[in-house]
Amino acid sequence: MKLTAEKSVFQIPQAEKYLHALLPRLQEKRAQSFTTIILTLITLSFFGIFAISPTLSTIADLQKQISDSQFVNQQLRQKIINLSQLETSYKSIQKDLPVIFAAVPINPDVTVLVGQLQTLVQNSGVALLHIQTLPVDVSTHTTAQNSSFVFAVDVSGTYQHCKSFLDAITNFNRLVTIDAVSLTRPSATEDLYNLSLRGNAYFLSQQ
Repeated sequence: MKLTAEKSVFQIPQAEKYLHALLPRLQEKRAQSFTTIILTLITLSFFGIFAISPTLSTIADLQKQISDSQFVNQQLRQKIINLSQLETSYKSIQKDLPVIFAAVPINPDVTVLVGQLQTLVQNSGVALLHIQTLPVDVSTHTTAQNSSFVFAVDVSGTYQHCKSFLDAITNFNRLVTIDAVSLTRPSATEDLYNLSLRGNAYFLSQQ
């Protein structure tokens, strides 16, 4: 028992010396491990930024494209709605278009107007004395405000017939304006009058 105790007492200082010698190495290895971990994290962060940056840029571009596409889609939907409403409006007035085009034709249609005036003369019971149309200006300067030409008509008949002809002109299916009207009675003994009128007939300008 004595020998064992002496041996144990002898070994304790040796162990302490071993631990004192080993401790700096452990601390050094621990420091190296921390340094390695820190450097690894810094390296991963550095390369991670370069790896993630293009991805973030791509995501931003995709988001912008999606936003633009949504805006275009919204505009197209609104355009479709407007076209649908326009089609509905067109269908509602389609039956009236022939009357509109007859009232304001695309071309001057001077010969058509002369024929229509002659028909009004016959239907009213007056006699046609004179009909004239002035030259039509279809130059490039023609606008919607001056797309018209002048016509003049002289007829003869009873007061009632002249009044009927004048009413027919004012209710003409073509858009015309009467600028001047004169009614004279050549003979005081006869119920016969001369009616002269001057007006403008309108048409749509193609310029």
